Amino acid sequence: MDTLHPTIAASLAAFAPPTRWPEHIHGAIAPADYLSAGDIRARLEDRNTAAAAKVSAAITAISPVDMTPALLADVAQALLAQCKHLSRDVRETAKGYLTDLAGDMRHFAEQDA
Repeated sequence: MDTLHPTIAASLAAFAPPTRWPEHIHGAIAPADYLSAGDIRARLEDRNTAAAAKVSAAITAISPVDMTPALLADVAQALLAQCKHLSRDVRETAKGYLTDLAGDMRHFAEQDA
């Protein structure tokens, strides 16, 4: 930037890399302290696996006698409420299946009542 006109150099200074890494961001003091994309993906997969295990354990803990169409409709509705942040195509597919499942199970629950 030493060879640039002072006006241009000043306008480009805002885009220059920092001379010191911001320590207040997760304690990072150098580029190597930041997570790579692979590390982030691995951590997200671990979190997804742990969350799926908790959900599966909770559903498995329900006794077969208590698993009614009404309960299944409520579970489908709860899953549907959590689909907001999925990508558009995945969300629309999940919405279709879960809405159908909730509606069908409510229908069966009304027939049993």
